[in-house]
Amino acid sequence: MRRIQYFIALAIGLIIICNLVSAAGVLVDPSKLFIQATVKQEAKKILVVKNISESPLIYNLYSDELTDIITISPSIFRLEPEEEIKIAVVVKPKHQGVMSTNISVVAEDLDRRKFNAAAGIKIPLEIIALPKASINYSNWTVGIIIALLIISLLVIAVIYIIKKRKKTVWHKITSSSVNLLHHQKPWWKRIIG
Repeated sequence: MRRIQYFIALAIGLIIICNLVSAAGVLVDPSKLFIQATVKQEAKKILVVKNISESPLIYNLYSDELTDIITISPSIFRLEPEEEIKIAVVVKPKHQGVMSTNISVVAEDLDRRKFNAAAGIKIPLEIIALPKASINYSNWTVGIIIALLIISLLVIAVIYIIKKRKKTVWHKITSSSVNLLHHQKPWWKRIIG
């Protein structure tokens, strides 16, 4: 019976450890990051970092590779004992494909007088960059565009008709078909025909 209890306790401990990664003074949740993003569009995941030491620590987070497409904010910060912070990991892929790297989380003691080695952990990060989506217009959008084009053409036609009907006094005098002095067509109408 004692062996079964030991095995159950070990299994529960492993399940907890699989979701949380910790080192001296550092606890990070989740233990792995998976980000799916569209090319040239941002995708974001949250990483929770907690100070599990008995003294305040300074933390530095950075990606081991792919620094041109990964942004970590904030990347440097201070945490008091048992304090935690949410970190935004933003990815903006430049081309499609599968990429992977690690997010390094390094903790250092504030007191520089005593010897302390920086403790840290690496969080695996996998990025799947999907191709940019094509533009899909719904029937509703196409209908609105066609309606706007028809309205624009009608407005142009109405403006043309109104301008055509309005003749100036000079145009009315010169366009008369009979010359009042000689009862002939004006000379320019005789040339044109």
